[in-house]
Amino acid sequence: MFMELLFGFIKILLDGDQKAIILLLIVTIIILLLDRNRIIKEKIEKDKKLEKILENYHEAVIKITEAINSIKNVLIDIKTKL
Repeated sequence: MFMELLFGFIKILLDGDQKAIILLLIVTIIILLLDRNRIIKEKIEKDKKLEKILENYHEAVIKITEAINSIKNVLIDIKTKL
């Protein structure tokens, strides 16, 4: 079935008439659509990775801020005891 279809496409291309041009355009459109879908999937994956990186950055900033505030409180306690 597939081979018959493939040989039919090849025959149309070798004939070189209007059908060949239409077939080439259809094949080109299909290839471009497949490539577009691949690019969209890659973009979605990159966006997910970027969101994860930003989330981790935000969590790290919060933890650093908490640590600095804790150090500040310890320094204030030490200062009051002196």
